[in-house]
Amino acid sequence: MDNTLLLGFTQDAARKAREAYRTALGVVLILEAAAGLSLLLWPASLNRILGDGAASTPWLRLCGVLLLIVAALSLSGRGEPSRSKILNLLGPPARLGLGALLIFAGGGLIFAGLAEIAAALALAQLYFKYFEAEVTTRP
Repeated sequence: MDNTLLLGFTQDAARKAREAYRTALGVVLILEAAAGLSLLLWPASLNRILGDGAASTPWLRLCGVLLLIVAALSLSGRGEPSRSKILNLLGPPARLGLGALLIFAGGGLIFAGLAEIAAALALAQLYFKYFEAEVTTRP
């Protein structure tokens, strides 16, 4: 086997890994943006779903704005993940921490916490595979 075939194979593997990561990150960002918009526009409905009468509407709206900001900042890491490493390296641990906080909050937030932890683990695994494939394309 010569180097041209090997390099082409590794570049193809890196391209596929990049697309898998970008797709997964896009889905997570769409879900986070949808949650942020729903918190911003209809905070009372989430309050009824969770059954928590103690949460006030301004705090829920603030959480929605923060989710939208996080999704917007993470969007720049989706374009070319190899060039914006810090966003993609800090994203999964931050999502793990958020998931743990949501689980410890209890109530109806446990399912949101589990979903956030699942997203963090999936994104971490996919980014590791992409980074590994990208490194092997460099002779």
